[in-house]
Amino acid sequence: MGGNYLAHVEFRRIYFGSSGNQSIDVHARADRSRLALAVAPIGAWIAQTGQIDLAPLMLGAGVICWVAGFDLIYATQDYDFDRREGIRSLVVKLGIARSLRLAQFLHLAMFVALIVFGITAQLGLIYYGGMPLVAAALFYEHRTASKLDLGGINRAFFQSNAFVSAVFLVAVCMDRWV
Repeated sequence: MGGNYLAHVEFRRIYFGSSGNQSIDVHARADRSRLALAVAPIGAWIAQTGQIDLAPLMLGAGVICWVAGFDLIYATQDYDFDRREGIRSLVVKLGIARSLRLAQFLHLAMFVALIVFGITAQLGLIYYGGMPLVAAALFYEHRTASKLDLGGINRAFFQSNAFVSAVFLVAVCMDRWV
């Protein structure tokens, strides 16, 4: 039975690894869907545990909300160009102010999803100690974006999102290893 189980686990890793790569390939070509980023942690969880749980679904939901939120912020820089060229982007449809509010809502949903992820994954104090840093980085990103300064948006966008991902990684790993 042990050999069959290992073969089954390895097949699952190959299957989800392949599926994830195909999703990422489609993602890169279409540049419309951020689903590949949300599917990756779900597939990795299933590959490692052999089961689907609420925790990876919450993590996937958090990732998709995070990406959609920062994409909206970044897309506000293209508002004038999109309008002039007749591109019917979401930012053109909603306007800059409503797009930024939607991005705030998406990032709030991301934060809630990460809290639920922590609960369902049974993470501890180290993980939750990192969450205020994530919230502060998102607050900084939105505060800077609201000024509509192109250079500021670029800086906030890259610095905040790099910081959020690094803090999240360290918080999860340290919580599991300590």
